[in-house]
Amino acid sequence: MHDFIDKDLGKAIPYGVYDIAANCGWVSVGTDAGTAQFAVNTLRTWWKKTGRPAYPHASLFSFISKNWRGRPLTSHEVIISTIAATTTKTGLTIQAELDTSSYPTGIKITDRQMRAFEKTRLHRHGFHGDWNYTIGPSTTSGSHPSQDQHLDSR
Repeated sequence: MHDFIDKDLGKAIPYGVYDIAANCGWVSVGTDAGTAQFAVNTLRTWWKKTGRPAYPHASLFSFISKNWRGRPLTSHEVIISTIAATTTKTGLTIQAELDTSSYPTGIKITDRQMRAFEKTRLHRHGFHGDWNYTIGPSTTSGSHPSQDQHLDSR
């Protein structure tokens, strides 16, 4: 985010969402501060006004919760089968599987790894590339590559 400050208008802080699939965007222009709360509120506003109507099945967890109906969750198998049994009148089907991989928290990356990430996956746009950028998909194959596999230079 970047603050644009005008002596008469005050601050103008644009933050937005770009929906690549639909080739459309949403921008909220704040007047207070470019905080994480502002970013989250921008995403929330986009979801309420644009995202939900465009992606009605994205409210997946509400369908799962309705299907659950307070059943006791006695095992992972019960959870997976209950989720996978969720359907809607419009034809929604869900696939579910248990993921027992470990995902450590607090991972730090080195400057070298960051440079490799920037070189292979981060595309900074010509105009203010520090805050206008696209992150490309990982080219690593496999089920759950490690942090190092994602970031090591190729």
